[in-house]
Amino acid sequence: MPHEPDVYSRLASSKVSEVTAQQLESSTENSYVAKKNVEFWKGPITIHATMKASRTYPYALPIPEKSAVYTSAGTTVDVQPTGTEVWDIFSISILNTSGGDETVTVTIYDGSTASVLGNGVITAVNNANTPVKLEYRFNITNSAYIRISCSASVTGNVAYNVVGL
Repeated sequence: MPHEPDVYSRLASSKVSEVTAQQLESSTENSYVAKKNVEFWKGPITIHATMKASRTYPYALPIPEKSAVYTSAGTTVDVQPTGTEVWDIFSISILNTSGGDETVTVTIYDGSTASVLGNGVITAVNNANTPVKLEYRFNITNSAYIRISCSASVTGNVAYNVVGL
């Protein structure tokens, strides 16, 4: 039984600008990888797998140069990644310098609806951050982000790793 054309030969003979998703699907449907092309395919497959595993949710590894602590003050503090970034949140603390105790609510917010992560009274203490107890680490995106709300101005500090671009 003769082999169908090699996937490398099929893709190498096509112009990228003229290829449709349906053509890609059908061109690889009954193809095989010839032994002579295994070395070639090891490179793209390894690079793709490595990039997917290290830069995208859910197999995310932190991107070290992108990890930081986000700090902002106000009665409403939004902690929102830009663009398509995904942030892995691992610590939240709140600094209350209002002079009195304040009730603070921390939510995941999508622009119209909120889901409460936690709330409590933050005591006014000179330059002391009060940690918010997190039951688990979680991810936020540009469309589902953290909102810290309080009747007085507080400073929210959120430590995160960027795990997806």
